[in-house]
Amino acid sequence: MAAQKEGVERAFSLVKEYQVSLILALAGLAFIGVGLSAGKLFSNNSEPQFIAGEKSQTQATNNVQAEISDKININTATEKELDSLPGIGPVRAEKIIENRPYESIEDLLNKKVLGEATFENIKDKIATE
Repeated sequence: MAAQKEGVERAFSLVKEYQVSLILALAGLAFIGVGLSAGKLFSNNSEPQFIAGEKSQTQATNNVQAEISDKININTATEKELDSLPGIGPVRAEKIIENRPYESIEDLLNKKVLGEATFENIKDKIATE
C-alpha cells in the first residue's frame, strides 16, 4: 500500500511540475505577444498606420475641399458656368450676376433672384466661397 501511495504522490508531483511549466510558458508567450504588439504600435515607420474605420484629418479635409470645389461659386462664376445649372438659362444667369455679391446661397431667395423651386434644384450645386 505504501508503494502505491508513493506512486500516486509521484504522479501528482509530476503533474504539478508540468502545470507550473505550462503556466510559465503561457505567461512568457503572453509577454512576448504584448511586446510584439507594442513594437508594431510604436515603430518608427515612414508611413502612418491607421486603424480600420478611422479617417485621417487630411483625408477629411480633402473630401470637404473636393465637395466644395465641385460646387459653382455664385459670386465668381461666369454666365456660361451658371447657365450649366439645371433651370438656369442665360437670363437667370445674368440676373444672378447683376445681384452680386451674395453672403449665402439663400440670398438668391432673399434678393428674389430665384424662385423656391429653382433654388431647391440647385442649392446642392452652388456655394458662395
